[in-house]
Amino acid sequence: MALLRKMLPQVQAVAAVGDYENDLTMLREADFSYATENAVSELKQTADVIAPHHDRDAIAFVIRDLEQRFCGLCEKQ
Repeated sequence: MALLRKMLPQVQAVAAVGDYENDLTMLREADFSYATENAVSELKQTADVIAPHHDRDAIAFVIRDLEQRFCGLCEKQ
């Protein structure tokens, strides 16, 4: 995440979605972390939010959740 923030300083927040142990560091370092319903237990305990199973539109859920969180910051087009 440090490299991402250095290369793209205009990025204000980072969201991460994961389901397995290899995603743990990413979730810990993200500003907003999501584990899918089918994720391993440790990820579910680490994540800010539990998203639906990856086969049940987990990414769409995350996008909607982030839109709701940042709706006041976005310009309506």
